[in-house]
Amino acid sequence: MIQLSPANYHLLPRLLRALYDQDNYYALHFDPKIAATDAKHVLSKARDMLDNSGIKQNDRNVLVLEPEVITYRGMTMTLNFLTGAERLLSTGDWDFFINLSGADFPTASQRLMKELLGRVSHANFVEWKPHRTWPSYAKRRLGHFYVDTGLVTMRSSNGSYLTAFGRQEVDSRNEDDHIRNPIAEHVDFTLAKSSGWVVLSRRFTRYVLRDSRARRLLVALGYTDASDEHYFASLLWNSAFRETVVDSNLRNIFFVAPNGSFAMGSDGKRRRQHPFWVDELDEASGELMFWRRLWDEPGLWTRKIRGVNGLCERVEREMIGIGHDVDRVKVREYESRMEKRFGALVTEVTRVANVDENRN
Repeated sequence: MIQLSPANYHLLPRLLRALYDQDNYYALHFDPKIAATDAKHVLSKARDMLDNSGIKQNDRNVLVLEPEVITYRGMTMTLNFLTGAERLLSTGDWDFFINLSGADFPTASQRLMKELLGRVSHANFVEWKPHRTWPSYAKRRLGHFYVDTGLVTMRSSNGSYLTAFGRQEVDSRNEDDHIRNPIAEHVDFTLAKSSGWVVLSRRFTRYVLRDSRARRLLVALGYTDASDEHYFASLLWNSAFRETVVDSNLRNIFFVAPNGSFAMGSDGKRRRQHPFWVDELDEASGELMFWRRLWDEPGLWTRKIRGVNGLCERVEREMIGIGHDVDRVKVREYESRMEKRFGALVTEVTRVANVDENRN
């Protein structure tokens, strides 16, 4: 599934060309703030780019979802993922549900992705945040009411907190501004914390959409902040699916620069929710700041990108192996590195799967 916002929907043509395989299924969601004419235009450009690249297409595997209001901190984000998963589950046969944004870009070919993921079709890939931080996240996010106003409007919404003084925007860091959520003191499960970007098995995706326990947790998190970072993680942690988890989302996301500096906002404060742009240049050398780390720590995707400074072209040429002037030697070297890293990541979950098979 690919979520497209006004800031990144224009990147879809190149993203889809790099991601496309006629055996996969793609659910595209355009934010309602994107004009219908603009969405149609970028879809037309994407089809043209696939045609011009000589890529054989399957007319039935690219689905465009009905636009839903998304508050990128609230429950509507999670619900939109579930909308995409439901549509995909009813459309075709696939092994993994993968959520992406328009600002993501693959750093491996579809052939390699299918080969690697096909080895562990039972696995679920989420990047756990340190367990010692989970109680503090539970206190802030489950313990406070967060009203996602996108739930009750057909127009765009940034969400708002429900405070002791009525419905208004508040400083999320100020404990006194919040109404306590009374259920927080009565939960009998662990509120797990992961990145919101995941790779989920078909079996677990069906569990998320069909099981009553998943629906109950969805309601419990209905008035929490950043529920997408807790919903899938908590379902996995508090069920037998925990043993299927690989502690990685297979993405390279950079919050710390090679020189040790942190991503900063325009206000000069550290940005905890938003990483560096992967296509940012080093001021001293003029080179791509994160290229060496992309190469040394191979993943299947990276984010966030703007589509500038030649990053996508270099990834295509040296990692994916598409486009003009492909460097086959570097592609083979990168794929070998990726295979080794993937093998190391999935060792434990593969061992557990083999034990289960022997028991049966």
